[in-house]
Amino acid sequence: MLQLKHLATLLMSAAFAAWTLAASAQPAVPAPGTTNTGRLEELGCRNDFASASYKCERPPLAGRSFSNKQDALKRLQQLRTAPKPAAKPKAAAPSAKTGQIAAPREEAPSPPAKTARAASWTPVANGEGAQYFIDTANLDTQGRTITARTLTRYESPRTSTTIARPYRSTISVERYDCSARTYALSEMRYHTEGDGAGQVLETIAVPDSRLTYLAPGAGSINEQLLNQVCSGKR
Repeated sequence: MLQLKHLATLLMSAAFAAWTLAASAQPAVPAPGTTNTGRLEELGCRNDFASASYKCERPPLAGRSFSNKQDALKRLQQLRTAPKPAAKPKAAAPSAKTGQIAAPREEAPSPPAKTARAASWTPVANGEGAQYFIDTANLDTQGRTITARTLTRYESPRTSTTIARPYRSTISVERYDCSARTYALSEMRYHTEGDGAGQVLETIAVPDSRLTYLAPGAGSINEQLLNQVCSGKR
């Protein structure tokens, strides 16, 4: 009888040890009031540790998930060159005689943010239903980088799932590293009217400490913009 009791005690101890080991192997469950997500960052997104993804909650990337912050920045830059058309193009194409892009109206471009000099929008590229201009009068060289403003004039209104109303132009600020031939988006503003006029529907700003530099694709519009900005750098 004593041996049976001893055997039963050993079996119960083994079962308890196995249960303890299984419980310790289960994934930790957050305590009440805690979260599996990081803080909301300047892009309107946060790290979701539970799903190992970068989730966006505010425009212009609201409702989207990415593998990491760099992928979110790449998508934000793509919104400038490949937004969804809202209607068939109605604006006139470049002149058939000269092939040149018409310059923006004098009164339309928004004033420079950090200088009193008048903007001088130089046409650089034409494609994907839009025309692209660089403000060559206000290029700002700081160390190895040049800060430049880009005006994108769309041939027809554009829409986005993250912006409430159609927009007709954007003005962005980029940093160009001419030696490394890379660029980083610093700011993007969406305007209701062409040439950077009308109401600003959305503004995205990236702090200097969080800029992500990318290499433009060969022959892309971003490469043409980089070549224009860096053409006068010695």
